[in-house]
Amino acid sequence: ILVFCLLFYLFNSCLQAKEEKELTTLKSLSQDFRASDLIMLDLESVLLISLQKNLALQIAEYDLKSKQYELWKSGSKFLPNLSLISAFTKTKGNLQFTGDELLPRENESYTGGANFSFDLFQGGKVLFGWIAEQKSFQAAKKTFDTQEQELLAKSSLAYFRLQAYLAQLQSELIRIEKAQANLSKRKAALEIGTEIRLNVLLAEEELALARASFAKLKSKFYAESVSLTNTLNLSPGTVLVPQSIDEKSLFLQFEQKFTRARANKLLELALEHNPEISKEKLNYQALQNQKKVALGDFLPRLTARANLGYIGPRAERIKENNQYTLSASYDLASLGAEKITNLLEANNQGKRARKQLNQRIAEISSQTLIFFFDLIAEQEVYLANKKALQVSLAAYEYAQARQEAGLATPYELKSAQSSLETTRSRYYDAWIALRTAQVSLLKAVGLINIKNFSKGFELKL
Repeated sequence: ILVFCLLFYLFNSCLQAKEEKELTTLKSLSQDFRASDLIMLDLESVLLISLQKNLALQIAEYDLKSKQYELWKSGSKFLPNLSLISAFTKTKGNLQFTGDELLPRENESYTGGANFSFDLFQGGKVLFGWIAEQKSFQAAKKTFDTQEQELLAKSSLAYFRLQAYLAQLQSELIRIEKAQANLSKRKAALEIGTEIRLNVLLAEEELALARASFAKLKSKFYAESVSLTNTLNLSPGTVLVPQSIDEKSLFLQFEQKFTRARANKLLELALEHNPEISKEKLNYQALQNQKKVALGDFLPRLTARANLGYIGPRAERIKENNQYTLSASYDLASLGAEKITNLLEANNQGKRARKQLNQRIAEISSQTLIFFFDLIAEQEVYLANKKALQVSLAAYEYAQARQEAGLATPYELKSAQSSLETTRSRYYDAWIALRTAQVSLLKAVGLINIKNFSKGFELKL
């Protein structure tokens, strides 16, 4: 029970220290902005807001609706044509003899009805044209999906950079606090004659460097926050504050070794899920149907018409005037030269779309393999820098203890401090590079979505 209580106390102490560090950083940021301008969001919230409020994506959604309306317009050709007619005619003019009298001529008549026409057969032009429009709309949907994935990738990487900057700001605040305490201690020792002036100057230099580094990082943090705020279409002046880094989030898990089987699995995922490849496939299918539309021009046209109506003067009984027609026609304008040209052009466009599909498959396949190799390398680099940071931190604490014990010169501590800051900077650069490699690979295989970001993603190869 005592051991359990001790562990619980240590856990709460660590959690409280982490919260105090975050609050200290937020307090420092609130000195530049109003507290109401600071918004704390997790990654999932950022991605949801980007999909809901990003203006570029909203414009793309309107463009997609336009493509849907074009599909509906194409489908309307399956319906018959209908026109309604209602006319009243009154004639009054030349004189005419009626018996022994010369009277003006007057005549009134009514005409009304409905005209129906429907093309029973057009060589399949309507059907294949509608299928082509359907494939084009589906391709446009895949283009929209690509824009969504690019937006998710852009927003997530910006969020990861904000996390890295925030973590470094927290480290720099601790560095400033230690530098201030060290300077106060050196000055107090100098006043009583137990410290030399050089050590005080070195402490002042360390404090100035820490403050300068903090100011530079804060500038980068604000610039990244402004950029992400614009992407999310939030109010200008809003500062987005991310959650602390979770090293296990979005960490693609697989053996850090290349095998042909793993590479083939990635390529299969890309061929199945990548929206750019799907778009090119649909475009190719649409053009294949356009070729069938061009072939339909060489077939005759069969049309059915029905004119239902009435006609008659006012003074007499109105009579029915119905007509039914079934006609066949064949258009051979310019001796069919235009039809032949249209067919050749449709065939050419289909071949071009096929080559473009093969090109896109080759590009995505090569990108997937490159990102795969890059991710393996970045994982190694990240783990190496993580270890180096632990060693540098231990070396700095050791140099600090030696100086406090009077066994080391100030330059030894200064060297350890400089090495620690360089190693920490490399660690966060490696952390961002690893996240970039992860996002790039997810995007290449078409598996970048909010679910994989919010709950982490395990790639089983």
